[in-house]
Amino acid sequence: MGRNFLTTRTERVRRHVRTHLLRALVSSVSSVAVLAGFLSAAGVVWPLWSYVALCIVGALVFLGAFAVPPARLRYVVLAASYTDSQLAPRRSSMRQVTPGAPVRRVASAAVDDPVYLGGLRALIPSDAPLIVVPSGSRDLPDPGELPVPIRANRKGYSFVQLDRYALGVPVPDITFSRELPAGAPDGDHSGAVGDLTFAARLAAALAEPGHEVPLLMPEHCVDARRLAEHDVVVVGGPDVNFWHAALYETVFASFATPTSSVPLAMGMRSERKGVANYGSTYVHVNLDGLAGVFPLAESDAYDIDDRLYPAYGMILACRNPFAAAMGKSHWCTFVAGLTSVATAGCVSALAEILHIMRADPERNFHSPVPTGAGRNVQANVSALLCRVLEVEYPIMRRDGALVPRQRHTLPAEGRDPHHGSSGIPTKVQYLDFRGAQPLWRDVTADQ
Repeated sequence: MGRNFLTTRTERVRRHVRTHLLRALVSSVSSVAVLAGFLSAAGVVWPLWSYVALCIVGALVFLGAFAVPPARLRYVVLAASYTDSQLAPRRSSMRQVTPGAPVRRVASAAVDDPVYLGGLRALIPSDAPLIVVPSGSRDLPDPGELPVPIRANRKGYSFVQLDRYALGVPVPDITFSRELPAGAPDGDHSGAVGDLTFAARLAAALAEPGHEVPLLMPEHCVDARRLAEHDVVVVGGPDVNFWHAALYETVFASFATPTSSVPLAMGMRSERKGVANYGSTYVHVNLDGLAGVFPLAESDAYDIDDRLYPAYGMILACRNPFAAAMGKSHWCTFVAGLTSVATAGCVSALAEILHIMRADPERNFHSPVPTGAGRNVQANVSALLCRVLEVEYPIMRRDGALVPRQRHTLPAEGRDPHHGSSGIPTKVQYLDFRGAQPLWRDVTADQ
């Protein structure tokens, strides 16, 4: 005899009535009382039985309404307020995994960000691009001269509160903290000069034909209003590049309030005691199918830690929130790795991706994220997870002997026993989701 542990539909109805009957009656009586007050003020008198009937009907209506999850009810109302043409740009990035999946409902509650929902092709053509890089400690001026706290304090931890007056752009107030790994900068993590190995190549890839090559601007040489006037690539993690944290937190707020049915795919943001915290020791990734890529991942949301995956990094593109606040259309792209080698690899990968898309007008790069409808609807967004597979070391002294210049393959998981911050990425891969299963594919040509 077969076993059945499922709750029957009749039993689910009984449980729902037991749970919500009193709440429905109170809501109904309150509504009818308000109606009776208006009718009395207008001199209209109804018999008592009509009010009793209204209370009963109202209780049934409220019971039905309470059966609908609040989030779904909000989505239904939103979906009804959009026309098909208004939702078309958002729906084009979404894929119906199962028949009858609520694509329209998901699209209606998705963040209105055509860059994030358009894939990395949205970066072409660029408009006055600017590459913002971390400032060295010797480059920073007196902290008292800066209106924003770019420099971390001596303990490697900074608490930041910014309003529209400090930033100079009309965005909501933001609060976050930043921390350096181990409380001090080091050659392994982002912020080293190695981050900029391929910055010139990226600048050339961003430049439109006939236009000047974009500038590399140290973080302390720009302000929010300057960033609002450009397409912006932020190189380096939020621990060393202030504008990574400031821009990302503003972007995060647009996804959080109201809650977007399409979440952010990745970021170096966590929360500590209710306050956003930024560092470069892990990347939080939320990609559909990720659990099949990392052995330790129990779900598609996974924290990629620098102790196990030091050669991994992220590329994430979205609308420039500072520009949007000023009524201008620009994008911003976050390029950061868990180590300096990983950041350099991500910069190289983005440069190569831009060249590929310019050569092939039909090519796009994106990754799928689960949506408010679970895995029934996927949304392809402007995000890529990258890893460095091979580096080249110069002539080095190891164990007292000179080792010739050579290329070295990095392990897919764990620290390389021959790791050194002198390695330059020569082969970078990105996680490609175009097939039935996600696969790592080379994106950079042989350096």
